[in-house]
Amino acid sequence: MKSNSQTPSAYTAGADHSKSTVAIITARWHADVVDILFQEACKTLLNYGISGDNIERVVVPGSFEIPLAARWFIQKMDAVLCFGCVVKGETTHNEYINHSVCQSIQSLMLAVGKPIINGILTTQNLEQAHDRANGNKGNKGHECAVAALEMIDLYKKVTSQQRPAVGLRF
Repeated sequence: MKSNSQTPSAYTAGADHSKSTVAIITARWHADVVDILFQEACKTLLNYGISGDNIERVVVPGSFEIPLAARWFIQKMDAVLCFGCVVKGETTHNEYINHSVCQSIQSLMLAVGKPIINGILTTQNLEQAHDRANGNKGNKGHECAVAALEMIDLYKKVTSQQRPAVGLRF
Protein backbone atom coordinates (compact mmCIF):
# COMPACT_ATOMS: atom_id res chain seq x y z
CA MET A 1 0.00 0.00 0.00
CA LYS A 2 2.79 2.42 0.79
CA SER A 3 5.04 3.44 -2.00
CA ASN A 4 8.27 3.74 -0.02
CA SER A 5 10.69 1.42 1.75
CA GLN A 6 8.90 1.80 5.08
CA THR A 7 6.18 -0.70 4.14
CA PRO A 8 5.58 -3.01 7.12
CA SER A 9 5.93 -6.73 6.60
CA ALA A 10 2.80 -8.80 6.23
CA TYR A 11 1.00 -9.82 9.41
CA THR A 12 0.42 -13.47 10.23
CA ALA A 13 -2.02 -14.04 13.06
CA GLY A 14 -0.35 -15.58 16.07
CA ALA A 15 -3.55 -16.18 18.01
CA ASP A 16 -7.18 -17.06 17.47
CA HIS A 17 -9.03 -13.74 17.36
CA SER A 18 -12.58 -15.10 17.38
CA LYS A 19 -13.05 -13.93 20.98
CA SER A 20 -10.89 -10.79 20.78
CA THR A 21 -12.69 -7.53 21.52
CA VAL A 22 -11.86 -4.13 20.10
CA ALA A 23 -13.33 -0.69 20.65
CA ILE A 24 -12.85 1.85 17.89
CA ILE A 25 -13.09 5.42 19.11
CA THR A 26 -13.78 7.91 16.32
CA ALA A 27 -13.92 11.69 16.38
CA ARG A 28 -16.77 13.53 14.67
CA TRP A 29 -14.47 16.21 13.23
CA HIS A 30 -13.53 15.42 9.61
CA ALA A 31 -15.96 12.50 9.63
CA ASP A 32 -15.43 11.85 5.91
CA VAL A 33 -11.80 10.90 6.60
CA VAL A 34 -12.40 9.24 9.98
CA ASP A 35 -15.18 7.05 8.56
CA ILE A 36 -12.76 5.67 5.95
CA LEU A 37 -10.27 4.82 8.70
CA PHE A 38 -13.05 3.11 10.67
CA GLN A 39 -14.29 1.10 7.68
CA GLU A 40 -10.80 -0.08 6.73
CA ALA A 41 -10.02 -1.06 10.32
CA CYS A 42 -13.27 -3.03 10.58
CA LYS A 43 -12.61 -4.81 7.30
CA THR A 44 -9.14 -5.83 8.52
CA LEU A 45 -10.36 -6.97 11.95
CA LEU A 46 -13.13 -9.05 10.38
CA ASN A 47 -10.68 -10.58 7.88
CA TYR A 48 -8.54 -11.78 10.79
CA GLY A 49 -11.46 -13.45 12.56
CA ILE A 50 -12.78 -10.87 15.01
CA SER A 51 -16.55 -11.15 15.16
CA GLY A 52 -18.55 -8.08 14.23
CA ASP A 53 -20.27 -8.46 17.60
CA ASN A 54 -16.87 -7.94 19.26
CA ILE A 55 -16.15 -4.62 17.56
CA GLU A 56 -17.68 -1.58 19.23
CA ARG A 57 -17.66 1.88 17.67
CA VAL A 58 -17.71 4.88 19.97
CA VAL A 59 -18.11 8.38 18.53
CA VAL A 60 -16.79 11.39 20.46
CA PRO A 61 -16.93 15.11 19.58
CA GLY A 62 -13.27 15.52 18.59
CA SER A 63 -9.78 14.09 18.85
CA PHE A 64 -9.21 15.80 22.20
CA GLU A 65 -11.93 13.62 23.78
CA ILE A 66 -10.54 10.33 22.46
CA PRO A 67 -8.17 9.51 25.38
CA LEU A 68 -10.96 9.72 27.97
CA ALA A 69 -13.23 7.44 25.95
CA ALA A 70 -10.28 5.07 25.45
CA ARG A 71 -9.81 4.97 29.22
CA TRP A 72 -13.44 4.00 29.74
CA PHE A 73 -13.42 1.24 27.11
CA ILE A 74 -9.97 -0.34 27.50
CA GLN A 75 -11.05 -1.92 30.78
CA LYS A 76 -13.45 -4.28 28.97
CA MET A 77 -11.64 -4.66 25.65
CA ASP A 78 -8.51 -6.38 24.40
CA ALA A 79 -7.53 -3.28 22.42
CA VAL A 80 -8.73 0.20 21.52
CA LEU A 81 -8.18 1.92 18.19
CA CYS A 82 -8.29 5.72 18.17
CA PHE A 83 -9.20 7.51 14.94
CA GLY A 84 -9.35 11.24 14.43
CA CYS A 85 -8.03 13.88 12.08
CA VAL A 86 -6.43 17.15 13.15
CA VAL A 87 -5.67 19.45 10.23
CA LYS A 88 -3.36 22.44 10.60
CA GLY A 89 -5.32 25.63 10.32
CA GLU A 90 -4.62 29.33 10.71
CA THR A 91 -3.63 28.92 14.37
CA THR A 92 -1.37 26.50 16.24
CA HIS A 93 -4.30 24.67 17.88
CA ASN A 94 -3.25 21.48 16.08
CA GLU A 95 0.08 21.41 17.90
CA TYR A 96 -1.58 21.60 21.31
CA ILE A 97 -4.22 19.01 20.47
CA ASN A 98 -1.82 16.58 18.78
CA HIS A 99 0.77 16.71 21.56
CA SER A 100 -1.79 16.38 24.34
CA VAL A 101 -3.73 13.55 22.73
CA CYS A 102 -0.62 11.58 21.78
CA GLN A 103 0.88 11.91 25.25
CA SER A 104 -2.44 10.97 26.90
CA ILE A 105 -2.88 7.85 24.75
CA GLN A 106 0.68 6.70 25.45
CA SER A 107 0.37 7.33 29.20
CA LEU A 108 -2.94 5.50 29.36
CA MET A 109 -1.62 2.54 27.38
CA LEU A 110 1.37 2.19 29.68
CA ALA A 111 -0.79 2.56 32.80
CA VAL A 112 -3.32 -0.13 31.85
CA GLY A 113 -0.92 -2.44 30.03
CA LYS A 114 -3.16 -3.01 27.02
CA PRO A 115 -2.82 -1.81 23.42
CA ILE A 116 -4.33 1.57 22.58
CA ILE A 117 -3.44 2.35 18.99
CA ASN A 118 -3.04 5.97 17.94
CA GLY A 119 -4.57 6.39 14.49
CA ILE A 120 -5.12 10.12 14.69
CA LEU A 121 -4.00 11.75 11.48
CA THR A 122 -2.05 14.98 11.90
CA THR A 123 -1.81 16.65 8.52
CA GLN A 124 -1.21 20.02 6.90
CA ASN A 125 -4.44 19.80 4.85
CA LEU A 126 -7.40 17.56 4.06
CA GLU A 127 -5.78 16.27 0.88
CA GLN A 128 -2.97 14.74 2.94
CA ALA A 129 -5.54 13.22 5.32
CA HIS A 130 -7.43 11.61 2.43
CA ASP A 131 -4.15 10.27 1.01
CA ARG A 132 -3.42 8.53 4.32
CA ALA A 133 -6.94 7.13 4.63
CA ASN A 134 -7.49 6.07 1.00
CA GLY A 135 -4.21 4.29 0.42
CA ASN A 136 -2.26 6.82 -1.66
CA LYS A 137 0.15 7.31 1.28
CA GLY A 138 -0.72 4.18 3.20
CA ASN A 139 -3.97 3.05 4.72
CA LYS A 140 -3.91 4.04 8.36
CA GLY A 141 -7.16 2.26 9.22
CA HIS A 142 -5.73 -1.05 8.06
CA GLU A 143 -2.28 -0.37 9.53
CA CYS A 144 -3.70 0.47 12.96
CA ALA A 145 -5.93 -2.61 12.97
CA VAL A 146 -2.92 -4.81 12.18
CA ALA A 147 -0.93 -3.13 14.96
CA ALA A 148 -3.77 -3.88 17.39
CA LEU A 149 -3.89 -7.53 16.30
CA GLU A 150 -0.14 -7.92 16.70
CA MET A 151 -0.25 -6.40 20.17
CA ILE A 152 -3.21 -8.61 21.18
CA ASP A 153 -1.15 -11.61 20.03
CA LEU A 154 1.84 -10.47 22.08
CA TYR A 155 -0.32 -9.69 25.14
CA LYS A 156 -1.88 -13.17 24.99
CA LYS A 157 1.55 -14.75 24.65
CA VAL A 158 3.02 -12.82 27.58
CA THR A 159 0.02 -13.29 29.87
CA SER A 160 -0.17 -17.01 29.16
CA GLN A 161 3.42 -17.39 30.42
CA GLN A 162 4.69 -18.29 26.93
CA ARG A 163 7.20 -15.51 27.21
CA PRO A 164 9.57 -14.77 24.39
CA ALA A 165 13.13 -15.95 24.97
CA VAL A 166 15.39 -13.43 26.68
CA GLY A 167 18.21 -12.17 24.50
CA LEU A 168 18.65 -11.55 20.84
CA ARG A 169 17.46 -14.09 18.31
CA PHE A 170 18.59 -14.02 14.70
